[in-house]
Amino acid sequence: MGTIPTSYVYQDEQKLDLDGHNKNIYSVGGLNEGIMSTANGALEASNLDTNFRVQPEHVQTEEALRLRQDYATDEVDLFEDAFAKSEEYTYTIANAPDNLWRGVPGAAVRLYLPYTVSAAVWQWSFFINPFRCKVTKMDGTFSAPEVAVAVKLDGSIIAHTKRSIPTVHTYGQNLDSSGVPVVSTSNNGWSGYISGQACQWYDMSHMTTNTAAGWHDLQLCVYMETTGTVTGVGGNARADGSSTALNLRRNNASSLFHNNIVNQRLSFGVRNARVITIL
Repeated sequence: MGTIPTSYVYQDEQKLDLDGHNKNIYSVGGLNEGIMSTANGALEASNLDTNFRVQPEHVQTEEALRLRQDYATDEVDLFEDAFAKSEEYTYTIANAPDNLWRGVPGAAVRLYLPYTVSAAVWQWSFFINPFRCKVTKMDGTFSAPEVAVAVKLDGSIIAHTKRSIPTVHTYGQNLDSSGVPVVSTSNNGWSGYISGQACQWYDMSHMTTNTAAGWHDLQLCVYMETTGTVTGVGGNARADGSSTALNLRRNNASSLFHNNIVNQRLSFGVRNARVITIL
């Protein structure tokens, strides 16, 4: 049978020791010391009548189940020039450090647990419209700088939640008559431009057991690589506005050249994060 020792003994006709009485009620540092220091007062089944049944009035709000949810509906665009660093193409999704996965606004939830729970189910949903490029470089190889999503739980990436975003736009690099690198939108063989639609909806979950008391937070994150340099030799390929023209030629008409910067992007629509804990 569960017992809670009380350090202070009440004596008849003696002045009450307030410090001793308070410690009997609650003790900050003592385990199983103080009636309110231990969950349920250390009561066990043997303390109760065999006919006892828990009634709704015995359970406080959020004592057995605790739920939280946060969400956003405003669209947010995440571009590579803000969410990527130049060195990121040296990593893969599998080994990229946690600090290169950056949080998505409006897709996080934070929860405080006053006690350890047997299970916590973390869930997140989001709608995305991506712009991930695949470039045929001038050396004949392909470059597809990575764009991916995953979640962090208490600041650490959960490996099984990593998802690579598909490429939806394909460019081909070539040289114009003056030898200037261009990214062509013509349909001449390998230098063609293809645009595809890949709007997606994700709804995912993760469960933890024996989740400790304290603060916990879940955050949807993005890993995004830069599109590199325009030369197409090594690294990734990029249409850089400082040195590259975007060839807008159609049907063999005269070429019109405009300086442009091509950035990868993830646009998020409706998104949310939620958690339910079980005592």
